Amino acid sequence: MKSSKHLLQCCTSICEGDGVSPRHEKNKANHSTYDNRRLCRQVQKLSRLAIAELGLTNWDITQVKQKHNKNSLFISVAPIWPASFDECEQAITWLKQNQSRIRTIIANGINRKSVPMLHFLLAEDTGYE
Repeated sequence: MKSSKHLLQCCTSICEGDGVSPRHEKNKANHSTYDNRRLCRQVQKLSRLAIAELGLTNWDITQVKQKHNKNSLFISVAPIWPASFDECEQAITWLKQNQSRIRTIIANGINRKSVPMLHFLLAEDTGYE
């Protein structure tokens, strides 16, 4: 029979991932990347619906990216056709003012414990008049 001192030494040598196949560890990383992409696609689709429902017309969500800490989403917004710089500023201001309502609509549409914070940005390839 092993002594308790030997058992304690064995227990302290156990670390995360022991007894788990390396194949599963690799799949875990791939699955996380897939989940992040899926979340971004869902948020893009739902935010398009939200801004149309709340009254911001002639604007589109071009891209959604997740920040590395996974607590924030950067949402790129662009006009459907060229707009003036003032119109772009007004749209970003409107989005920031209605951020909580948009976030609520997104929360109702995705199956997550929590919804990341939303940060609206003007898409870089936006054409100004």
